[in-house]
Amino acid sequence: MSVLDKGFESIQAILRPRIAILLRLGLASTFLVSALPRWKEWDLFLDSVAEITPYLPDSMVPLAGLIATISEITFGVCLLVGFQTARVAFAASVLMFTFGVSMMLGRGWVTPFHHSVFTAVAAALVLASMEKDRR
Repeated sequence: MSVLDKGFESIQAILRPRIAILLRLGLASTFLVSALPRWKEWDLFLDSVAEITPYLPDSMVPLAGLIATISEITFGVCLLVGFQTARVAFAASVLMFTFGVSMMLGRGWVTPFHHSVFTAVAAALVLASMEKDRR
């Protein structure tokens, strides 16, 4: 192993826990900042949910919106405090992937890329792979 390889491993050891914290806080803030204000404009939010879920019957849209919002707030709080981080990050990646695919179906294939949805999915998967669950 070269001196550069040893140096790089030392840097990785120092940065790894800090990167996990940044990923946790970044994902948590994304969930909380997007979910909490919805309650003030719930009807507008449900219109958006209906638009990106053309595969759901209209009667299911309020339930889908409620489940998504509760999930996002729960994931945000759990990530913020570091509770069950790996599991929550994986579940968050599934939710965001579903959201991204739904955006493609309802608003066109490029829309989730404009909103960096799949970047957030990747960040959640990286966090899930590097973080041990805390109790």
